[in-house]
Amino acid sequence: MTDQPHLPGIQWLEAIRNEAVRTGAYTGVCLSLVFITWLCLANYVRALESVALERNLAAAAVLGLLALVPVLRFRRHPTRLFIAGILGWAVLAVAYRILCFVFQGLGRGHGLLPPPFHLFMLGAVTYGLAALLIRLAQLVLAEFHAPQSAPQHPPRDVR
Repeated sequence: MTDQPHLPGIQWLEAIRNEAVRTGAYTGVCLSLVFITWLCLANYVRALESVALERNLAAAAVLGLLALVPVLRFRRHPTRLFIAGILGWAVLAVAYRILCFVFQGLGRGHGLLPPPFHLFMLGAVTYGLAALLIRLAQLVLAEFHAPQSAPQHPPRDVR
């Protein structure tokens, strides 16, 4: 019999209860922190210049593993996968855009990293493709596991 108070402006907090939104936000924050750490190590720690290739490969591997979190968590729910993935990648793209102001020449697209919008679209297409492939696999598996219906007409006795 307890009534929940309806406070004005609290409706936007309902999105936090959605597990896809939470997973996407956490994934985006983690991706951004790894990316910021990678940039700071690459630009400010001169001792790591001799192992730049290994440093870059390790950072790319960690980013790749973190990007797989929505795929692995929502492998049976393609819509939630897409929502979590696109939200996480959007957080990373916004952090990348902010870092472009700090590190001059970062988002110009001349080096390894594309401009921020292209980076966002790369993630959006990748997560969209993953969601599409999962949905197609679900449809194919559902078709194979569907019970076979009996033939409508009995077979003819051919003599």
